[in-house]
Amino acid sequence: MSKKNLLKLVRKIDGSVNNIKQDSDEKDISIKYIWEVADTHFRADGKKQGVESGYFVGIDYEDRHSVTVSTQQGCSWTKVSKQCTFCETGQQDYLGQLSGEQIVQQGLVMALDNGTPEKTGQLEVAFMGMGEPAANYNEVARSIEGFEVILPNFKMNSIRYIFSTSGVPQKIIQLGKDLYEGRFGNAKIRLHVSLHAHTDEQRNEIVPINKNFPIADLMSSIREYSRYVDMVENADKLVSINYMLFNNYKSRPGVSFTNITPQSIEELANLLNDPLHFRPVLCEFNECSTPNDSVSFSQAEELKRILEKKGYKTKIFGSFGHSANLACGQLVGTIDENCRDQKIVDYNILKNVEESVLEEMCQIK
Repeated sequence: MSKKNLLKLVRKIDGSVNNIKQDSDEKDISIKYIWEVADTHFRADGKKQGVESGYFVGIDYEDRHSVTVSTQQGCSWTKVSKQCTFCETGQQDYLGQLSGEQIVQQGLVMALDNGTPEKTGQLEVAFMGMGEPAANYNEVARSIEGFEVILPNFKMNSIRYIFSTSGVPQKIIQLGKDLYEGRFGNAKIRLHVSLHAHTDEQRNEIVPINKNFPIADLMSSIREYSRYVDMVENADKLVSINYMLFNNYKSRPGVSFTNITPQSIEELANLLNDPLHFRPVLCEFNECSTPNDSVSFSQAEELKRILEKKGYKTKIFGSFGHSANLACGQLVGTIDENCRDQKIVDYNILKNVEESVLEEMCQIK
């Protein structure tokens, strides 16, 4: 790995918006960063495709600093025509895996650029950007090891890592084994699984990789993951089950459905059948090229109550970062040659991150 293999930052977009949910002047802070990959390729529309990542304050907790990093340039499910139908990343070309160095570089630059060491010294890292982390498991695992070594060099520590996957059973089990064997030291890791449906029929439409890894196999792997994690003292034993709220969702011509009937949610609870280990997260749909009628907050609250009556600690996750097209399912990685921002991040930050990543990550195999 050399400096030329690291990412080049080409643009920063401030998507922060006034927080209208509170009677205050506070903002939900979300900033998009667009990176160029050294061996990037041109897309069919003639534009360069890079990768996008994001910095947030206010997700879950008002003062929590979070970075969302990409793990691939595009999404590898595109290569086998199994990309998620609601995700704009899947509509782009897949151009390859990102290295552990490139993943760490994204998170460190964003945290330092936004003063995380001075403000809290605590950072949450979410593998929820472009790409399927489980399909690049080795480099994602290396990046966790890298963050744990490098963050203290910049007066930061990790709060937790979010490993978000559409569901690759063998890699979910591998994550559990690695946690059990202590690969990541004392790092806290929360597994997020993008389920989005309780039947294979619907999930095949929403998350087509389900045809390779059906729900029964996926659930079996999550339960095996939990068996490993249960043996780890102070580990994060909850698994977040992400469930996008689709109302008259049109996955392809002639096919439309909803997954938000009370019966659907009842059957979701029955499928999980374990309030101790599973936390359902009801997710707002973010605008993309696939049509879907919006779901009201009162509808989401009704669905949440159904799950809570079944004993599940349930969360409604509203859109975050949509003003910069940075919300879940909106990342495309387009590099506009006519809109390059110069000196968008202090040169010393970029230089110090590059030097630290190159020096420390070479020790991590």
